[in-house]
Amino acid sequence: MGTASDGRIYYVLSSESIDQGARMFRFDPQTQTIQELADLTEACGEKGRKAIPQGKSHVNFVEADGRLYFATHVGVYSIVEGKETLGIPRPGTSRTPAVTSSATISRRGGSRTTASPRGGKGC
Repeated sequence: MGTASDGRIYYVLSSESIDQGARMFRFDPQTQTIQELADLTEACGEKGRKAIPQGKSHVNFVEADGRLYFATHVGVYSIVEGKETLGIPRPGTSRTPAVTSSATISRRGGSRTTASPRGGKGC
């Protein structure tokens, strides 16, 4: 969660569901309104690919050139031999995400959200 230079507060609500990725929101303290900006799995280009979704973000947002950058990771885990491991997928579902995402980018001026995989070339 973080406050951007536009004075709005940006945050991610995590998900532990195999069917739902985490979601990014923006709170505007002046109007007291909340706007949903994106499903992180969709923003990473993984929606509908039957992969474990982008379910969490536990990092500080970094603002540069009017964009917010932050890392995501999967939100579904399984306990195997007493240890937490990457979630065991259902039949027909991939264990790993289709795109490895290291940052999600939000344009502060609107609700358009895109993602960049490792290396920054975009999805």
